[in-house]
Amino acid sequence: MRRLVCVLIPLLLSACTQSGGGVAVASTTGASTEAPTPLASPTVASTASSASSAASAGSSVLATIAPSPQPPTPTIPPPTASPRPAATATTATAASRPASATAAGAAAGDWPTYHQDLSRRGADPASGSLANVHSLWQSPLLDGQIYAEPLVADNRLFVATENDTVYALDANSGAIVWQTHLGTPVPGDSLPCGDVDPVGITGTPVIDGAHGVLYAAAFEEPGKDVLAALRLDTGAAVWQRAIDPPSDDPHALNQRSALTLANNTVYVPFGGRDGDCSLYHGWVVGSPTDGTGSLHSYQVPTRGGGGPSDGGGGIWAPGGMAVDAAGNIFVATGNGARRPSTIPTA
Repeated sequence: MRRLVCVLIPLLLSACTQSGGGVAVASTTGASTEAPTPLASPTVASTASSASSAASAGSSVLATIAPSPQPPTPTIPPPTASPRPAATATTATAASRPASATAAGAAAGDWPTYHQDLSRRGADPASGSLANVHSLWQSPLLDGQIYAEPLVADNRLFVATENDTVYALDANSGAIVWQTHLGTPVPGDSLPCGDVDPVGITGTPVIDGAHGVLYAAAFEEPGKDVLAALRLDTGAAVWQRAIDPPSDDPHALNQRSALTLANNTVYVPFGGRDGDCSLYHGWVVGSPTDGTGSLHSYQVPTRGGGGPSDGGGGIWAPGGMAVDAAGNIFVATGNGARRPSTIPTA
């Protein structure tokens, strides 16, 4: 059983710790023009409910801690702006805005992306003192292991599991508000190597608070990577599309790094699996935020004994990519060459 502990600041999440789990990147247009397809409806639970769906072996338990003492936590009022988008492929289209505004629409104290913002600094300037903390609540048992960092928006905590399920929990009580199961995860024994079993949602999702959408990348049977857009308020599906890189076997790739939202695009990084047991390349695949149009893809250049086809250059870091104010993307890679002794020195 995996236990994940988070720190709840006055109003919302400040930082999380969990057990277990750069180079400038350009984008080139890929050939995919696949249209988005709808997902199944989410399961919605009352915010007063304390029970989740039946949990599998190795289920995750989420606990939060908060400063003590602390004044009563106010409830975030519902937004007074336009309603959340309807569950269609066209209503989640992001309006043109600077890349640095990835968290546009996020209220103070929200945690919409890995380590809070595009710089991945991991600090909320609005957080209170954490000098004295105590246990606030523990969620119901969830249906899989948690490798992705929990996110916060609209007074809810969003958690993704290796069973390909996304949960919204009430930030004040831990009760399940809704849960959406995206697909069937891939058993570890069907993959060439790796240390996660099964493999579902491993990389941290990202939230577009301005448009009320959460994006998550799921690995599903029989071995395909799928990007899904869900409504924050209900968990209803907006769209989904395949995002496998164009020339590598998805079984050899691992989507470990966090997703990034910038330039009206959702960026999804890929590396190899633990053990480096098969040929792969590092990739970044980008999808427009409305789920339509061509995918953009970038393959990390490597210099193995036989040239770039030797692979490597995996994107492993859980934090994924950082983005500067101009919209430039930075990502760290590893395993740049599989046979270092053959790399020319001049």
